[in-house]
Amino acid sequence: MVKFDPRTTITDAATWESLPVWERVPESDPGTVCGRGLLVWSAHPDDETLGVGGLIAEAHQRSLPVHIVAATGDEDRVRELHAALSRTHPEATVSSLGLPDGKLHEHQSVLADSIASILDAYPDRVILTPWSEDRHGDHRTLGQLVRSMAHDRKRRVFSYPVWLWQWGEPGDVPWRDLIAVPLSEYGSRRKAEALVEYASQLKGQDPVLSDKFLQHSHSPREVLIVEPTPADLHFEHLHATRADPWNVENSWYERRKRRLLVATLPRDRYRSILELGCSTGVTTRALAKRADVLLAIDGSFSAVSAARDRTRFLSNTRVERMRLPLQWPEGHYDLVVVSELGYYLDSVDWQALCTCMLASLEPDGEVLACHWNGMAPDFLQSGERAHQLLAEAVGHAADIRHHDDEFVIELFRKKAA
Repeated sequence: MVKFDPRTTITDAATWESLPVWERVPESDPGTVCGRGLLVWSAHPDDETLGVGGLIAEAHQRSLPVHIVAATGDEDRVRELHAALSRTHPEATVSSLGLPDGKLHEHQSVLADSIASILDAYPDRVILTPWSEDRHGDHRTLGQLVRSMAHDRKRRVFSYPVWLWQWGEPGDVPWRDLIAVPLSEYGSRRKAEALVEYASQLKGQDPVLSDKFLQHSHSPREVLIVEPTPADLHFEHLHATRADPWNVENSWYERRKRRLLVATLPRDRYRSILELGCSTGVTTRALAKRADVLLAIDGSFSAVSAARDRTRFLSNTRVERMRLPLQWPEGHYDLVVVSELGYYLDSVDWQALCTCMLASLEPDGEVLACHWNGMAPDFLQSGERAHQLLAEAVGHAADIRHHDDEFVIELFRKKAA
């Protein structure tokens, strides 16, 4: 454990901002991140404002609910927290656990009981928690417990760094798991106003929140670390231990589905195709024959590695790892293909994905979706429901449809606004 010393600066704000790697960190819209509302965990009052104060304000602007849990903090610190929230989200609610500052590791049993009850009380909220590798013992304890207990409940967790920006170095950052959330002028201004309310941390001869440290908090973006969900770990394990997890190359179901999928395409050639959930790249190779340029995406490192190997001789094809819908590629596409992916997302994430797909389509673009008709224990919704939500997002029924006992394939054409 690193001894808490707010005066120590390893990497200053200017150095962080000058790093070229930021150009490769994907941006995610605040509305996509906020979902139906936020459940924000804070080791100490002010962590939430330093790390995600702008996002809390963005949630307020979108009329989304926010609940803050402060693990430590006396009456004065909690009073400052309420004052800060009056700037970022006046309707936000607060739970103050009142545990001793700097000693959360000694109260893990009590803390775990509180985490469990609060997680269960807010089942639909997006979870934000301090990053467990943030170089502060309380952040480590709280972050690890929230992440573990949310994982048991199959909940998505984002971690937010605070002291990383002062005590850390670029090599400490899990860059491949980062998303950047751009703040509006409203979000940035409200965050700055909220930080002023933490007088106990700003004043004195050696303030905890120094001017040098606060420079990073004035960035026009906030940074979140996308923690792996049980589904992420499951698919990574599948692809890491099995060369062809679903026997995609050889099973009749997969071969028949793939041929019908490609045969459904009404155009002989597409300028640009985006494939979501490419797995090992078998369908990617089939789609590449119809594309000038093809980008294939999957969330598993092992799947992306296998797909890159399978498509290594295709000059028109690129394979990238992204966590959908939180991470999304730039550019516009004539065709987006999403096959056997919808049931692994809940309705909120799937609707966000549908929004991203439609926003990335060219004016005459198409979405091709294919899903199995059955159900499995790890499905968060049925394939039928995923197609219903996609049709609602597009605004009309499928233009081309194939349905049989095993799967459904639907193609939607984007209509002019």
